[in-house]
Amino acid sequence: MFLIQAVTQFLFAALGLVMLIALAGDTTVIWIAATGLAVMIPMLAGFYLAQRRSGHRILYFALSRFKNDSKRRFLGALDATYQKLSMLHARRTNVLASGQVHVLGSLIGTAEVWIALRFMGVSITVNEAIVIESLMQAVRGAAFAIPGALGAQEAGLILLCGMFEIPPDQALALSLIKRAADLIVGVPSLIALQILEGGRLKATLFSREKKAAIVASPSQKVKRAVPLETPVQ
Repeated sequence: MFLIQAVTQFLFAALGLVMLIALAGDTTVIWIAATGLAVMIPMLAGFYLAQRRSGHRILYFALSRFKNDSKRRFLGALDATYQKLSMLHARRTNVLASGQVHVLGSLIGTAEVWIALRFMGVSITVNEAIVIESLMQAVRGAAFAIPGALGAQEAGLILLCGMFEIPPDQALALSLIKRAADLIVGVPSLIALQILEGGRLKATLFSREKKAAIVASPSQKVKRAVPLETPVQ
């Protein structure tokens, strides 16, 4: 779920901020990161409450004020959505497993930063790699309105790497490496998603056509069963 991803990203960014303070990093960057995390706390709390009964009641009250014919359909879809959300939250084992997967992805990203910079001849510690990866993910999250965080990731990496005296050209090279990894993983995933959705769409259309044929067939039989009137002599 998006909530689990946001929470794990927040915790990872908080870890990066702690590491940056321990490394006596740039004060301006520390204050910017701390302010961003402080803003995220009420946002995460609000997003969590919106998925619980309180959010359900507020949305139900708002939608029930409408007086159009589609109000019942909206309310029914709202009830079904929150019923599925409650089922997801009830599966705590799956929620914890999802969080572990996101944490593993963050660790892999940290290893990617450390290995890539090492191959560029940059001497970097694991703690510095954690700071770069965690705060870079925070920058990408803040730039969610920009497709792929184009430009935001590059500017963030130049700033973060500059704190550890890493030249801008190597920071840009690191950004390209990360984008290549995104393409390698993301493009096949998008293709697989399109194939799956296309198969589901075809199955839905086929089932609708089959139901329409079944509904139409009795009327055809009735028409055939009616005898023809003989002409009057």
